[in-house]
Amino acid sequence: MRFVKALLLMLVCLSSLSALTLSLKVFPQDALLLEDGRPLTPTGRKDTVAYYWLPAGDHLLELWAPGYLSKFLHLSLSKSVFIEEKLERKDSRLRLVGEFPTGCQPKGISFSPDGRFFYVTLLDGEGVEIFSADPPAYVGRASPPPYFAGQRGFVEGYILHGILWVSQMTTNRVHAFSLDGSYLFTSDRVGVWPKVIAGTHRGDLLFVSNWESNDIAFLDPLSGRVVGRVPVSATPRGLAVTPDDRFLYVCNYDTGVLEKIDIPHQRVVKVIDWEFGAKRHAVMDRQGRFLYLSDMYLGTITKFDLGSEAPVNERYIGPKLNTIALSPDDRYLFVSSRGHNNPETYLKKGPDHGKVFVLDTRTLEVVDWVWGRNQPTGLAVSPDGRYLVFSDFLDHNIEVYDISRLRAE
Repeated sequence: MRFVKALLLMLVCLSSLSALTLSLKVFPQDALLLEDGRPLTPTGRKDTVAYYWLPAGDHLLELWAPGYLSKFLHLSLSKSVFIEEKLERKDSRLRLVGEFPTGCQPKGISFSPDGRFFYVTLLDGEGVEIFSADPPAYVGRASPPPYFAGQRGFVEGYILHGILWVSQMTTNRVHAFSLDGSYLFTSDRVGVWPKVIAGTHRGDLLFVSNWESNDIAFLDPLSGRVVGRVPVSATPRGLAVTPDDRFLYVCNYDTGVLEKIDIPHQRVVKVIDWEFGAKRHAVMDRQGRFLYLSDMYLGTITKFDLGSEAPVNERYIGPKLNTIALSPDDRYLFVSSRGHNNPETYLKKGPDHGKVFVLDTRTLEVVDWVWGRNQPTGLAVSPDGRYLVFSDFLDHNIEVYDISRLRAE
């Protein structure tokens, strides 16, 4: 009898030694992990991560959740692994086309005017990565000369006159590239820590928000030379130009105020303050009737009436809102939400995945959404309204969705 007990104990010990830990972070959180159609029971859980013991070898696992498309994991386990995944909602009108790796910390995304390419700025990379849109595929990289490229810090891109303008906050410069990625020239002394770039509709001026010098630089788009500078109250970021090119609206990140600049006279003519927050991004509809604003601190989207110069609607959407973009017909507003920050620093992965929301611009109601991965940040809609592209900042990844089903409504 003692021999049998010892043998059983030895077998248990051997099986535990051969078992490997699968650490799984998946959204939605109620997703089940199945093998051969049977749910596996976690051996433990910490925050949003579940732990499973699996024997070494090959496994075909299924992630299943009600209302979602299943995803299958083909694993050949020889050591313990950590896997992060997300599932796609069955009833979403946004269809995932694919995910593609990028360089470190993909920040901003811009489409070419013809929609054939999109450009991804790398905050911790050496320039901008270029992708074809249909089909989505990596094409190449655009980088300034090595002295600049090595300092990284590429924030946002903007296209004007067939030139891709890219801000680099670590060098206080803006670089110009042709749309095939060829380097053209660099604009010096733009300001300290340049962020967002915008331009007039007639194409005679560029604007750059400078985060630390607290001003807006006016650039000649033909030469890249700074031709004006307007001080603002603090930490300017998002920019939006009225259709008549008379006014530039500036988001203030530190306080949440909105500043209105008279473009011909290069001066602030109004500071609009209705609540404390951290206004990050601004987009304007084609008629110049409404301005849409994301607030990272409050997690809100504001619809701002440019006629009365007052907010007419505001809605909480989710934590840490980032980039926003309008559909070409102004019917929908796309919003990236990073999810909750890691308690130590936002540069580490947080407890949850972020989301990308689709809002009806008439009501600001959420009419659709998809899971992102770790910190959805940059976001852009193709000129024909077919594709949505967004970046997962901490996963060095972009996601491409077909959104053409929204146009059928």
